[in-house]
Amino acid sequence: MIIFSYFGVYVIGLPSLRDHAAGLFNLGNTCYSNAVSQCLAHTPLILESLLKKFEPKLINFNNISGGLLLESFAKLLNAIWTEESAIRPISFHAQIGMLEEKFGNYTEQDSMEYLQFLLQQLHNEFNLTCETIPFVEFTDEGLKYWHAYLANENSPIANIFAGQTVSAICCQTCQRTSKNYQSFWDFSLPIPKNKNPSLQDCFAQIFENGVLKDYTCENCHTKESIKTLRVSKWPEIMIIQLIRFSAFEINKIDKMVKCPITLDFSKFGSNTKYNLYAIVNHFGNLNTGHYIAACKHPMSAKWYKYDDNIVTSIESKNVITSNAYILFYQKMQ
Repeated sequence: MIIFSYFGVYVIGLPSLRDHAAGLFNLGNTCYSNAVSQCLAHTPLILESLLKKFEPKLINFNNISGGLLLESFAKLLNAIWTEESAIRPISFHAQIGMLEEKFGNYTEQDSMEYLQFLLQQLHNEFNLTCETIPFVEFTDEGLKYWHAYLANENSPIANIFAGQTVSAICCQTCQRTSKNYQSFWDFSLPIPKNKNPSLQDCFAQIFENGVLKDYTCENCHTKESIKTLRVSKWPEIMIIQLIRFSAFEINKIDKMVKCPITLDFSKFGSNTKYNLYAIVNHFGNLNTGHYIAACKHPMSAKWYKYDDNIVTSIESKNVITSNAYILFYQKMQ
């Protein structure tokens, strides 16, 4: 069911979408933003949460855009799923350019940097922290910190993309443990040097327990502590960046990383699983390149390649390539 509104389309569940989304014309080196827009347009929780008319009290009119970016983004998503031919995203490109000049001109930019900026700005468009959050006494320390985070950073965007990690330092002598909770919106993963790395290998590097040789325990003053990093609150949508550009590498890292359609974190002590539904691919080198999106239809589960205005179907077995740069996974319920 689709009801047109000021902010585009009001979605109850998921609407009856077209066979595939409309392509987006390249306005001049805007492939980086086109690829990101397609991935977000194929995010069911975005369609369910943003394509509706919001009450004025929920919009942060004190923000620099005053809700205009949210309106423009919703109209773009509406057009992507209703227009029969490719779209020129001129107004949306101009709107985001008013907030950040480099994204408004026609120079090559990084898709990941653009994605982070766009999500943060859409998050800032909301004013849900004006709503009184009832006091809850938590027995779980992680939930306590998560509740405190949402008290200041509450929005549909945060509820979709934000998660929380907990890093712990445990003294091996007296067992004193100190913890630090941090919110995150994405993971940036270094690519291992082994010949055929998998996405789990990339995560293993950041979840691997580390020995802290220079850390002195405040309790027993010894220097034998172990540091661990775990996820205490898994996001509904997990964004993963494979670091293919590094200050330590002369060339782009074009190594193939085996990325499963179903991402299972059981080897890291969690029963959480995610399904892959969108990818931003980067073709080129450190100085110049081209971005193409591969996205799974939210209803038919068919995969399509979005090369700016050109849309073609692809087999699911071919969606992972050595050019995979940003991966979008949705948590399985």
